Amino acid sequence: MKRNLPGAGRGQAGSAHQAHQADQATPWRRQPLTWLLVIVMAVTATYFQDTLRAVADGWLTPGEVADSVSAGDAIRIIDIHHDLDSGNDILVPARKGGGDALSASETPPASLSEEWLAERGAIDVGTSRWEITVETRRNEAVEIVDVRPVMAGGRCGPAPTGALVENQAAGGTDKIPLYLVIDGPRPRPIFQRDEDGKLSPFFVGARAQRLTLEKGRKETLAIAATIGRPGASASARGPYCRWSVRVDYIAGGGRHQMSITAPGNRLFALTGMLPDAARYQVVFMDGLNCHKPYYTRVPASKYAKLLKASSPPECP
Repeated sequence: MKRNLPGAGRGQAGSAHQAHQADQATPWRRQPLTWLLVIVMAVTATYFQDTLRAVADGWLTPGEVADSVSAGDAIRIIDIHHDLDSGNDILVPARKGGGDALSASETPPASLSEEWLAERGAIDVGTSRWEITVETRRNEAVEIVDVRPVMAGGRCGPAPTGALVENQAAGGTDKIPLYLVIDGPRPRPIFQRDEDGKLSPFFVGARAQRLTLEKGRKETLAIAATIGRPGASASARGPYCRWSVRVDYIAGGGRHQMSITAPGNRLFALTGMLPDAARYQVVFMDGLNCHKPYYTRVPASKYAKLLKASSPPECP
């Protein structure tokens, strides 16, 4: 059994007491904590002196000073609206294992809603249109310098089957859209400039433009995403793509990025038509096409024959 030597505990206690007395005897000016506080205060004072000098000399406005110390994204998302009135078909994908997308007794509502589509994981077909309303959080103007899609997984996949739901145009937006080519090698937004439909780059090129967000004003980005080429027909064939929207902007003298997704933090989704419409599980023809206040359920094989007979297909 280990024994402590007599007086060992008293020696250790005495050493600790002497060290404590030595610390107390050290002048406060020579203690490490004091010097650390002095350095921090000096750096802080220098920063504010430089900031005040920049304001006085006109380099920075008071608003820019406030922006420079603001945290978080400089852009606030006010609303993300799925524009279905412009007209594009919808696909309710088949369930895992090939199960029916919609039961035999289920029919899409006469007026499609984002809630109904989200609950069933519905996908836009051919074209996907969204209106994203934003505003600046900062006192000074914020400039959006680029908008582009970021592919989930870096690539698209094969177009799925399921229940195809026709959705004819019932109006549309008066906003000029930015077209995004989702499956291109270098997807870029483009801007439709004239009534002839001539498209040219918006954020890049010799005539590159920017979108300016000023304090107190809301701006809406009308985005039309297509597969294959800008403004492609809604019946275009193509893969199944999921993506988010990346926004590059300049605020407080620096370049920043933010990511935008669909409501519920879901990825935006778009698919092309299957090469053979008979491969869908079922097709619901639009009430406008059939002159009825509801959708008409048609077997996919019959719909494929109607497509070959006329375009758009006539309601049976």
